[in-house]
Amino acid sequence: MINNSMNGGGEKTSTRKNGRGTLASRPGHQKGAVTMFSAILILLLLTEMLIYAVQVGTFEQRKSGNEMRQKQAFHAAETGIQQAQAYVLSHALDMTYGGTDGWLSDDYVTDGGGGRWVECAGAYSTTDRTHPCFGEPLDSGSPVNLRDSSYFFSLDGVNPAGIPLLVDEILPDSTETVTVQAVLCLLDIDRTPGVVPVKGCLLKDDPNVNDIYFVVTLLSRGQAECDAEGDCAAEALIAQKMGSFGPLSGAGGPGVPLTSRSSFPPGGTAEIVPNPNGAGTGVPVSAWLNDNPGLGCGADITSLDPDGGSWSTCERHEWYQVGAMPDENSPNGKYTCPTATCSCGSDERMISYEDSGDTVTGYDIVIDEAFPCDLFDYTFNVPRANYLEVKEGPGVQVITDCSELGPDSRGTIWVDGSVDRCTLNTASIGSPGSPVFLISAANLTSLSGNLIFYGVMFITDVEGTAGEFEATGVNTVYGAVIVDGPMGNFNGTYQIVYNEDLIERATKSGALGKIYGGWTDFHEDWR
Repeated sequence: MINNSMNGGGEKTSTRKNGRGTLASRPGHQKGAVTMFSAILILLLLTEMLIYAVQVGTFEQRKSGNEMRQKQAFHAAETGIQQAQAYVLSHALDMTYGGTDGWLSDDYVTDGGGGRWVECAGAYSTTDRTHPCFGEPLDSGSPVNLRDSSYFFSLDGVNPAGIPLLVDEILPDSTETVTVQAVLCLLDIDRTPGVVPVKGCLLKDDPNVNDIYFVVTLLSRGQAECDAEGDCAAEALIAQKMGSFGPLSGAGGPGVPLTSRSSFPPGGTAEIVPNPNGAGTGVPVSAWLNDNPGLGCGADITSLDPDGGSWSTCERHEWYQVGAMPDENSPNGKYTCPTATCSCGSDERMISYEDSGDTVTGYDIVIDEAFPCDLFDYTFNVPRANYLEVKEGPGVQVITDCSELGPDSRGTIWVDGSVDRCTLNTASIGSPGSPVFLISAANLTSLSGNLIFYGVMFITDVEGTAGEFEATGVNTVYGAVIVDGPMGNFNGTYQIVYNEDLIERATKSGALGKIYGGWTDFHEDWR
């Protein structure tokens, strides 16, 4: 609709109207407000998105930082475990030794030697769960109390101590630190067939204790981003169990007093006290001799030489001339002949013997046509070509001077093949409590001077030497002898007295290894 009207000047004007009013009020004239509102709304949304992105980024950054610090703490703990393993391995022979400088002795000192293990029972507070004894469980409802039957590592006989570590060298970053503590369990072993062999832990004064088999639990606490006050931003706990073993842990020790690849006897007077159950209960075995005609087995040797000398074998009680095995209260100590001399005696007390051409060979002398040509492989379960696996194995001490050997010697000792003559002439080598597993690759190994040897001798030509074995004077071996080489001249009396306990101790100790499944990065009690 159009309205016509006259203005003051007489002119006609017109105005176009519709249902919404005049042209001046149409929407096109209000677009600026909508644009402003939209811009503010978008700005608010962008601000919210920016704030959210910053929050997410900060969270991720913190999370990443926490993960990095946790990884640093974990790697610090792992590094500590690795160095602690090297430390305890180097002291494997001392771990359960109760004598001078042994870790189970009663003499606690703070610097070198002396005792290192303290009983857990009564030594920890239930409120201090950082004590290393919490590394073993405590079950009051079980007959097996591992915690209170264990020991913790100490330097003063009272307080827990960390294994000595070169922290500044293994963790050059001053904001990281690690401590490793240790717990010892002397295993309670039950050899009854059909039962679980490991019953728990025993204390050293227990009459059934056997310090050959034990487990050491290393407890490592790694920390990262630590300040000057010792407050740390991250912590990681790792436990690793290590068990004892020796060169013959898998293959087992010799079951006879004498095993020889060469002729026996070479001369002199030889006496052997057999394994009383070597061929079954009540069936003794004194010697296992080579009669294998194959190449590499010495087909031209005479296994049992009737003209080699005077020799005899007899039962244990006949040789000792007492009814019971000598113990700690015996005049000359445990396992040792209690009198001035022990011998097989007259013919009626012997099992096998040769005297003045009269040869009587009993069932205790085994002359074997299937004797193993590689006696090194048979003994160690390692082919002789790979002998370095044994020589350079954990816990093996390599020496080039046999004068180092004496009553304090223990563990596995390898005489290097560079030695021309290894003379064993001290009063004794090894002891009933700590026998020796002597592996001699010397050109000649000679016994003289009334030697008493506790443990196992393995004489070998594996390093390309003659590997010869000889003896002069009265020499007694309590344990076993394995001759993987020629026998030389024997003058005087040579005695081998089979002793299963000494063989086991000598051949199944001296090293530590990781226990499969013994690693954990979480411990329910210790934290």
